[in-house]
Amino acid sequence: MIQQIQFRAMGCHVTAIVDDPSSRTKQALMQVPGWFEDWEQSLSRFRKDSELSQLNRSEGKPFLASETLWEVTRLALLAVRISDGLVNPAILPALMRAGYTDDFDRMRHSPKAVAGDFSQNSIYNIPNVSNIYMDATDRVISIPQGMQLDYGGIAKGWAAQRAAERLRAFGPSLVNVGGDLFITAQPRHEQAWKIGIRDPLSDNREIERINVRLGGVATSGKDYRKWAVDGQMVHHIIDPRTGQPADTDVLSVTVIAPTTLLAEISTKVILILGSEKGLEWIKEKPDHAALIITDDQTIKMTRNFHPYITCQTQEFPKLIWESPSPQQPATKKTMHSAYLQET
Repeated sequence: MIQQIQFRAMGCHVTAIVDDPSSRTKQALMQVPGWFEDWEQSLSRFRKDSELSQLNRSEGKPFLASETLWEVTRLALLAVRISDGLVNPAILPALMRAGYTDDFDRMRHSPKAVAGDFSQNSIYNIPNVSNIYMDATDRVISIPQGMQLDYGGIAKGWAAQRAAERLRAFGPSLVNVGGDLFITAQPRHEQAWKIGIRDPLSDNREIERINVRLGGVATSGKDYRKWAVDGQMVHHIIDPRTGQPADTDVLSVTVIAPTTLLAEISTKVILILGSEKGLEWIKEKPDHAALIITDDQTIKMTRNFHPYITCQTQEFPKLIWESPSPQQPATKKTMHSAYLQET
């Protein structure tokens, strides 16, 4: 028997599930919102008193970081290396210029027009993160004067995996944070967790349903966090090469990987590169599988994604990209489910 808790944190919907019926597990799940509150107080750029906001105001001075801020900063810099610079935490000024100045929930419900200094023809240079200094002995971080960081999906992916790993002691666990999820083990009486991938053009439909036993899954896209600036639609996926919202044919992408961090990084890289170059990039990673939905509603996927599919729910044209070492398909029979969308 599964138990779960749902709530909002980090500007998105959070679901934590444990396959265990005990009262001890129920008590553990009740603690999860408190974990996220603590993490958000460290990592949110929308809270003026958060640790991250204080670091962004440090003006080059050494900043003594908590364990949470230190770890996520380390992972954010690792993401820069893994992505060849396409996932970069120093994009906050570019996000602000594009109009992403407030928590997206408040932006969605505000009657005010979004103000931004956005021009497709202008280039904004993203600062070089190699100038960030980290002293592991005392957990001291120094960022150059004028640099401002935003951890975005890296923080969400870290929180999903950290929460699931804490809950692992109580039973097989799944934590989904706005489309970034981590699974610790297959359910007790089934062979996989069933995950629905939302149609980015409709909140009420799934495009595919997949079975995943273990590891990370992330979905990201330009379909949800978007807004208009001077009559032009803008989204939150910044291309560090231009400092502008990425010019891409990818509407939404889902990646399965060994960890949530790797899945999250891969979704952003594919979004920024576009579907053709994105597939070329990820086919070099045989332990990653990707499904891409393009602007023209074509589904493209790596060959090793197909065995995860348990139920095709929408008829879209498909392109199967050759990718080595397809993994064994999980069983189609499961009663343990989650819903995957960026929220």
